[in-house]
Amino acid sequence: MAPEQLRGKGIGKATDIYAFAAIIYEMLSGNPPFYTGDLRWQIMHEEVEPIEGQPDHVNAALFAGLAKERDDRPQSAGELVGMLTGDKPVQQSKRKLQKKKKKPVARKQKGVRKEAGWSKYLFVGLGLLLLAALAVGGYYYSSDVKQLVRGGPILSVGSEPPGALLFVDDGRVENTPTAVSDLPNGTHAVRLELDKYLSHTEKIFIQQDKPIHLNAKLVPEPFGELYFESTPAGAEIFIENKPFGITPNTVQHINTGKRLIELKKEGFDVWQRKVEVKSLVTVEVIADLELAMGQVKFTSVPSGAKVSVDGKIVGITPLEIDHLRGQVDVVITLPMYKFWQKQVRVVAGETEFAHAVLWLGEFKDTITGMEFIGVKGGCYQMGDTFGRWQQR
Repeated sequence: MAPEQLRGKGIGKATDIYAFAAIIYEMLSGNPPFYTGDLRWQIMHEEVEPIEGQPDHVNAALFAGLAKERDDRPQSAGELVGMLTGDKPVQQSKRKLQKKKKKPVARKQKGVRKEAGWSKYLFVGLGLLLLAALAVGGYYYSSDVKQLVRGGPILSVGSEPPGALLFVDDGRVENTPTAVSDLPNGTHAVRLELDKYLSHTEKIFIQQDKPIHLNAKLVPEPFGELYFESTPAGAEIFIENKPFGITPNTVQHINTGKRLIELKKEGFDVWQRKVEVKSLVTVEVIADLELAMGQVKFTSVPSGAKVSVDGKIVGITPLEIDHLRGQVDVVITLPMYKFWQKQVRVVAGETEFAHAVLWLGEFKDTITGMEFIGVKGGCYQMGDTFGRWQQR
């Protein structure tokens, strides 16, 4: 990887020269130019070690090919091969190499001949092989994928909204926006995952000198969620006739669109609504449950008495009312009789009975001011018989 690749700019022919020199260096020494420690720092700032057992002009040529600045490198692969074979001078690079005075790197390969003629053919052959490889594969392009530059921040990925988790070849990277710099050339699978959004997948193709930036607009899942609350609590939740727990509760992954909602609790009327479910939105469903209605039958002895429910006259006994709910206060009255009063609890779907036995009571004549005590069959004044009581 050349220094300009790490910087992310200035990539061109000189980058290929650097790569060619790095390949030759590894073939002769058994190791890449830099392979331990902070490789990025070394590529950007440190010089390579000379290879033990190689002629000075070979080390100088490699030093020139691996120069930090593009302008200091050979202008072509042919020029670099000429330097390696000794056909072209590398005086400037040689001076830099000598100035370093570092311990040469020992070669791992054995049996490498030192004869200049043999080396010349070796480097010429390597140069031709590299040029052929570049001609065949250097500009390969696949029409159905995107291209990337190898090395440096080769892949930058963003998403709308941000914060999606990035996977490359099923390996987790990190959340967007982010960049990847260590992918090899070739095809890779990119996947973005974000809660409440559909998974986004895409193929990319990494190729030198082709940086890429992906910015995926994520599509919301076709689901929403509903929050349920009722007064009183503990009502059963039904969505399209399917149970989903009791209130209070949050139900997730509901298909978007209008949905039939029902809340049911014993002793209360069924609460029913059509609710619009939307993606990425929590819709609140707040319900005040009403006590269920039941029937009450009112009777009295004697009949014909007035019936009042919660302070309102509703009729004359005998009487049936089927739209009452909860606990009601019942009063039954008849002239000359004591009133009858009772609290009746109305249960949904059931019939309650309010039966009043009325008793004659005391009364005062408005004209004479005389007080009477009514009894069944007659009336009395101060203990004397006055006549028969005419019931009405």
